[in-house]
Amino acid sequence: MPGMREWIRNLSGRTELLLVLLIAFGTTVPASLGALLSPETLAHRATPPITNGALQGTIVYELVILIILAMFLRARGWTLERLGIRPTFADGLLGIGIASRTTSSMSC
Repeated sequence: MPGMREWIRNLSGRTELLLVLLIAFGTTVPASLGALLSPETLAHRATPPITNGALQGTIVYELVILIILAMFLRARGWTLERLGIRPTFADGLLGIGIASRTTSSMSC
């Protein structure tokens, strides 16, 4: 009996694409479309639609989704090298510089 990893590896490319899109955007796209098509539901709320708690919850949710997708795609044979991504120490320094510049410009 094949295991889960073997089952995942045997999925078609089309199924892989659909699963990744569904997992990554399955809840956010319908919610965004709902807000776009019915903005009055956001305008007449007792609390603002975006709060610190909501943002923190979104970050946690997106990290969980990232981990799930990374495990799924790793089982399918995707690697950073295969995607042509080779992060370096200099890239990390550049990212820190951009983040600090962005943060400092927003606090002025």
